[in-house]
Amino acid sequence: MDCTFRPGDVPSPLGPMRLTVGGLAEITARLDVPDLPSLAEAVRAMRPDTARDLATVLLRPCGHESKVAILSDAEVAALMPAAARCITHALATRS
Repeated sequence: MDCTFRPGDVPSPLGPMRLTVGGLAEITARLDVPDLPSLAEAVRAMRPDTARDLATVLLRPCGHESKVAILSDAEVAALMPAAARCITHALATRS
């Protein structure tokens, strides 16, 4: 697992968050959204269990996904600004 910092990585208290193509596919499948505008809307209306799934996907590339399971809902919610920056930056650089 390569955890060398890459452009687009966003630091979080649990480790770097990274959006991969596979991660994007997993997020859109879990949220059952057909396109990026729908994904943005789903993320804005996210529930705690969905936020936990999102954090898990973004932390997985660097091997930190197991840390999410021990967090409270409030601690997961505190990760969401970093998750939003990660997704925003990754999608902005691909357009």
